[in-house]
Amino acid sequence: MQINISKRNSKMENAISSSAEVTAVTGKKTRMLALAAGVGVMTLLFGWWPYQTWDTILRTSVFSGWVGITNRANGGEWQFCLIVPFIVGFLVYRERERLIGKPLQGRWMGVFPLAIGALFYFFGFKVNTGYLGYAALQTVLAGLILLLAGREWWRTLFFSWLFLFFAWPLFPLDNLLAAQ
Repeated sequence: MQINISKRNSKMENAISSSAEVTAVTGKKTRMLALAAGVGVMTLLFGWWPYQTWDTILRTSVFSGWVGITNRANGGEWQFCLIVPFIVGFLVYRERERLIGKPLQGRWMGVFPLAIGALFYFFGFKVNTGYLGYAALQTVLAGLILLLAGREWWRTLFFSWLFLFFAWPLFPLDNLLAAQ
């Protein structure tokens, strides 16, 4: 009688451990699929979709408008904006050891910044202004970090995310300060 109980317990333990492994693999696949979908949607909306006329007749994407504006702006005073994404990439790379040790615990609270970013994108498209497109990209990125990785990753990546604000040329601010 004792032997049968121990065999049953070992079979149950094996079933539980294999179930946990399947759940971990399924969770990893789901997370990778969500990450790929997030990157795909951001690429589609900000890199390809015609968004604003900028200083041309035809609508172009947020990314191509950003590159064009920073290259043509007043003798190149906003060209530093082109370097900022590389600096942000370095800042994230520098935090890689801390990020590896943190668990991926996505939070549904990331849906709120995603929704706000979608509203920014829609209103910027309707008003034909790039500034709301920049705000949309920044807000959607925050939402994806929270949704897919969670609060711990958000705390670690907050400075890098905040530094990304320097990538957007702010012409009205420049003109306002120059007038004083």
